[in-house]
Amino acid sequence: MPRPYLIALISLVVVLITTAVPQAASAEGLEEGLTVIAVDQGAAPAAGDLEVAETALLTVASSINEGGVDLLVYGMEPGIFTLLRPGADTMLAVRNVVAELNQSVGPYYSDQFAAISAAYARMTRLNAPRGSRLVIITPGRIDGESEPAGARLKGLGELFGRDGWQIEMMTLPSTGAPRREILAGAAYASGGAHYDLGSADGLSAMLRDWMGLKLMPAIDAELSRGASSLAPVEVAPHTASLRVAFIRAASQTGVQLYRPNGAPAEINLPGNSVFETPNAVVYTITNPEAGAWRLHGAGAGSKLVAGAEVKNPLDLQLVAEPPFPVGAETVLRAAALIGGLPQPLAGATVVARVNHADGSAAVYEMNDAGAGADSVAGDGIFSALLPPAARQGFNDVALDLRWAAYGATLRSSGVFRTEFFPAVLVTEVTDIETLRGDSATVAKVRVMAGPYPHLVRPEDFTARLVGENGVTEASVVAAAVVENGKAWEFEVRAAPPSSGEYRVAVTLASEHLGRTFESVAPTISASAMVSPRPLTLLKLQIWAWAIIVLAVAAAAAVAVYLLKQVRPYGFLYDDSNHVVVDFARVSGNPLRRVLARNHVPARAVPGLPFHGGEFTFTKDSVELRYQHETGDPSLRVNSRPAASTIIRLGEDVWLGVGGRLLRFMKQRRSALTAEPAVGDGGS
Repeated sequence: MPRPYLIALISLVVVLITTAVPQAASAEGLEEGLTVIAVDQGAAPAAGDLEVAETALLTVASSINEGGVDLLVYGMEPGIFTLLRPGADTMLAVRNVVAELNQSVGPYYSDQFAAISAAYARMTRLNAPRGSRLVIITPGRIDGESEPAGARLKGLGELFGRDGWQIEMMTLPSTGAPRREILAGAAYASGGAHYDLGSADGLSAMLRDWMGLKLMPAIDAELSRGASSLAPVEVAPHTASLRVAFIRAASQTGVQLYRPNGAPAEINLPGNSVFETPNAVVYTITNPEAGAWRLHGAGAGSKLVAGAEVKNPLDLQLVAEPPFPVGAETVLRAAALIGGLPQPLAGATVVARVNHADGSAAVYEMNDAGAGADSVAGDGIFSALLPPAARQGFNDVALDLRWAAYGATLRSSGVFRTEFFPAVLVTEVTDIETLRGDSATVAKVRVMAGPYPHLVRPEDFTARLVGENGVTEASVVAAAVVENGKAWEFEVRAAPPSSGEYRVAVTLASEHLGRTFESVAPTISASAMVSPRPLTLLKLQIWAWAIIVLAVAAAAAVAVYLLKQVRPYGFLYDDSNHVVVDFARVSGNPLRRVLARNHVPARAVPGLPFHGGEFTFTKDSVELRYQHETGDPSLRVNSRPAASTIIRLGEDVWLGVGGRLLRFMKQRRSALTAEPAVGDGGS
């Protein structure tokens, strides 16, 4: 029959069944999805089928946490659906189904087509959302088995797939190869899966998919009666959970999980549990102690497979770094993170296996002890110093985190890049000739990143000219700007202080590919010939004018000084009103009269009875700055001994010296009445 007609016929049959199957319980709360579990009564005759069917039923039912669960036991008739919520009620109903299967007496051929059609009608009436599933547990004996049966079942699978529903087909141990293929075709047509529960691999796949187990193999053995198998599972520090699954062909096979101290696993502690079915035993241990846990199985003449899932929140990874420079030593760092934060791990090391970009490989031990390349001990960052990279590219890293006290190893991988970084190439300049004070090109610079020019700014350089007499700062200027003030060819300019041999040192400090770097060029030699700067006519004229200006300024200063000098004035009279001294007529040293004419030494004044000191004239006053010399008589002021060496003269001041009385008058008087001070003029 052509396929379109076959699909149409199947649809018609489904419609008829839909009208025949009564509406069951309320469909409220199915927004999260519906799982219909259909168990074939044909599982009853063979003990192997029954145990595996119970294992599948318990596994599926215990793994459903939301939505609805619809149970169906079918044979030659579709049977009655029972709509339940996930939880204790579901597990009780499942165990009732297991009891019902144990009491089944046949017939042992089932109408698979009618059961799947009834499930489709049921899910349609309940308006099951996309993502809902039909789980069929069956030995696959088909009533009316024939060549077209496979096509019809596959057509039903396609109907499920169009509505966004999947068929999960679980075939039991007694299912023959042809029937497994027919039933698997219906599951695949819907986008679902097929589990061959007659094999350990099929049981493992079911546990993996439905219970979320990702098992590392530990035991895979055919155990004869009385034989046993023991396998270790290494648990690292910080492990959050340990799940161990035993998959056995016969329920008589004994299994047990032991702690590192040899005691059986404690399942009565908070967070610990054991899920047991005839063919599977799954231990769940929360926050297990670090060390070697042991899986034990005692034989019953059947197959035993066991594995473990260790969930550790430690996230071992390379510390993210910008690319490393080719030709430079590399400090490789790694950390074990929890929540993005490095964790100090006592007694731990990290081993890095590096496949370098040049094809070589090496192993490096990284430490967090503050030794070697590690800068801070116990900060959770493990470090190792790698030799200079020979080639740019990607370097693959395999990381192993190990503990001295435990056998556990956490593995991870990463990659770091090596790239050519800018390098400074300096070219020597020969025959440097310059005038003293002038800047000259003492070297030429190119910046290369591998074989290619690299653009930088002139201000990224520092340069020095080092000679016998010290260091001279140099500048770096672009020979030709390429873009945005950047260039790759430069000149180093400096003013050598004198002729001689020099060393040119150039350093480039910049940023490349997110990493700050410094490139120090090898120093080069430079020989400089520095000539004195000749005086030009213009400079001679400038010097001449400078001298003239200085001379004129000096003359003007002298003139101003002389003009400010006060000519001596006034008279000294004795007590008989006779003029003793006319200061305007006192002569003296001609040079002194020019340069210091407002100062008249007492020695230069004829008629005075003393020689020490001098008279100082200002516009407003006259002072005697007296200094006693040998042979001078004592000096009294207004009949009292002089209290100071500076005596301000005036008409009310009498000087008594050597038996004489003297007083100063600014102007000549024609007649004065002598009024000498009390007492004589001194002795």
